Amino acid sequence: MDNLQLRSTEAANEYSSDGPTTRGRQNNAHPEQQRQHSWLRWLLLLFILIAFARLCWHLDANDMWWDESLSLQRAESDWWTLARGTLTMYDGFQALPTTDQHPFFFFILQGILIRLAGTSEFVLRFPATAAATLFVPVVWVLARTYERRAILLPTTAFWATGFAAIHPFFLWFGQEARPYTLWATTSLLAIYLLLRATDGPPFVQDG
Repeated sequence: MDNLQLRSTEAANEYSSDGPTTRGRQNNAHPEQQRQHSWLRWLLLLFILIAFARLCWHLDANDMWWDESLSLQRAESDWWTLARGTLTMYDGFQALPTTDQHPFFFFILQGILIRLAGTSEFVLRFPATAAATLFVPVVWVLARTYERRAILLPTTAFWATGFAAIHPFFLWFGQEARPYTLWATTSLLAIYLLLRATDGPPFVQDG
């Protein structure tokens, strides 16, 4: 047991010397680096605003299509039916019950919004717009994490975030009342949180 504790302590000390913590880096940062970090934060804010403005522009210009009408039907349901994903299709002669396989969180957001602001196309599509906008800062923090680990080039976060802000894929699906942009954003966020959770001193097990 003492040998295990000694090796774990040595590994932690080695990790601390090789990879300083964020607080230590901030305390030892030069004024030039602090100015650069401030400039990068303003740049990130600009990318977020560009993405949000592009997504909100003419958000309600097109009428809802079939898949979006399914989102509306589920969002308008009572909360228990919404969570279960129960939908009813009509073929002109009879009602056909079915079950939506998509997770319920996105439709809960839609259900809250339409109960507060009505069932317009803008309101129904806004959760997808918000998720597509949040994709931009998530790309930024994930790319910066890889940069600090010297896995990606130092300018990767800049180019990746700018590309995410103007990418037509997110403009298309960010203006559609479906959960695809939420899946993309939460997937990247899960990767980032996993990296943060494993970003610590290695545990050395005594064999």
